[in-house]
Amino acid sequence: MERTFTGNIGVDVTMYNNRITASVDYYRKNGKDLLANTMGVPTEGFGYSTYQINNGEMTNHGIETTISAEIIRSKNWKWNLTGLFAFNKNKVTYVNVEAPVYFLQLDYPQAYPRVGNPYQALYGYEWAGLSAEGLPQVYDETGKAVNFSPSELDAIRYLGSTVPTYSGSFSSSLDFKNFTLAFLLTYEGGHKMKNNSFLPMLGNAYNSGMFSYMTTFSPVNRDIVNRWRKPGDEATTNVPRAVFAEDPAFSSDTYTMYSNASINVLDASNIRMRNISLAYNLPASLVRHAFMQSARIQFNVENAFTIAGIKRLSTSWAAM
Repeated sequence: MERTFTGNIGVDVTMYNNRITASVDYYRKNGKDLLANTMGVPTEGFGYSTYQINNGEMTNHGIETTISAEIIRSKNWKWNLTGLFAFNKNKVTYVNVEAPVYFLQLDYPQAYPRVGNPYQALYGYEWAGLSAEGLPQVYDETGKAVNFSPSELDAIRYLGSTVPTYSGSFSSSLDFKNFTLAFLLTYEGGHKMKNNSFLPMLGNAYNSGMFSYMTTFSPVNRDIVNRWRKPGDEATTNVPRAVFAEDPAFSSDTYTMYSNASINVLDASNIRMRNISLAYNLPASLVRHAFMQSARIQFNVENAFTIAGIKRLSTSWAAM
């Protein structure tokens, strides 16, 4: 049975006749006997597969702060601001499992968490830049730059958490007589996302009729225009050269290896204008004639804009 031990402490503050309120809360959770995979014992009939038991431990701690202020309070005007900030971090402290093969660690990271890292982690290969021939490279378990997917688990690195470590919001509500203008802005950061499906690289697929791999033509990332074209370009771009299936340098593994490289783990931080609204409360004398207590006309703009932290691959210098 899973067990969670939680502790928290908080402080609430009010000032100026409740026109300013604030709260700060710190919490810490220790989870024990959490459901996690464990390796099967071959002599017990499990082969080398895994099964779930109460086999994991994890810590989770963070802080949440909120502050609200009534900036204006008068007969015709009211203006309220509210800000929220939250920080959270979790870490796996114990689990008795290891991915039996490297691709399971890459494809199912939550099934094979690593001690010392967040549970919602991304794993991949450390980017080693392009070769002199314009081919992508990663570091293997010995620190050597190679142009194939290393099969040793020691070559796989922790590349970040998929869950934001900090987040928050900022909202405003401005009233003038019967009108209300409001917005909600949110932000989050400290987390990563993997770009493994829209790469600036030609794809390939096995053609059973031809008994070989063939180049597939489909939409690709626009950064392909900044690809390696001539010797020396590896110093200024991280986008591999275009390699067709007929090229002697072609390998069906190259696309997979490149997609699992740290160069394709992107900053997922963002700021979003979630909502902008303008409302008008109809006068009570008017709505009473319609046998209503109140009525409002409101215009909304949802998800007005997003500012993302993702940078284009071609703007980064090759890792040397």
